[in-house]
Amino acid sequence: MKIQQPKEKKNHEQKPFKKNPTRVVDISSLVRENIRKLIPYSSARNKFTGETLIFLDANENSLGSPLAKAYHLYPDPIQKQLK
Repeated sequence: MKIQQPKEKKNHEQKPFKKNPTRVVDISSLVRENIRKLIPYSSARNKFTGETLIFLDANENSLGSPLAKAYHLYPDPIQKQLK
């Protein structure tokens, strides 16, 4: 019975990367067509043409909550009850 010796792994050295200064890649050719057709987000603030000093977020009401109980929209950042 002949015992097989493990084959030696050949050391495959990577060839150094050579930059080709004459090659120019058009980045827009790398972007898919459906992505190129997307319209960038435009804030309603940019479309507003009147005069105002205060801008509210979409979930804010300048008159306060219409509900009888005061609900907090944002959690307590300090989390006093947990500490």
